[in-house]
Amino acid sequence: MQRIARLCPTVVLSVLMVSVTLASPQTSAAKPEPAGIAGKWVGTLDNGGDGHAITLDLQADGAKVTGTITILAKLDVKGEFRDGKLVLRSTVYVNGERGTNTFRATLTSDGKLDGMVEFGGRADFAWRAERAK
Repeated sequence: MQRIARLCPTVVLSVLMVSVTLASPQTSAAKPEPAGIAGKWVGTLDNGGDGHAITLDLQADGAKVTGTITILAKLDVKGEFRDGKLVLRSTVYVNGERGTNTFRATLTSDGKLDGMVEFGGRADFAWRAERAK
């Protein structure tokens, strides 16, 4: 009887530990979902020279994306983000002629944007950005 009395706390503690372990949320090895494209991004536009700072401030509604891109001047942009691919367009006027800037990028596995911009059909430049901290 005395032996059973000594084992009783051990058994109770063991059952309690198993219950807590089974009730605890299990962690998953699955990769977390990306945060999406909305938010502030900062980076560099490679113009073949010293480069320019680029800032994106984006809002998303499903696949639809709107916001601004600042490179020397602030541009209103709209476009879409699907399957990790971003396409944004802005209307510009150069020497009285209407043109379109097209920003294309891929959201990389390390969470950065890596892309090209076409300035009104006149020049293409690489650009990269990451989420602002």
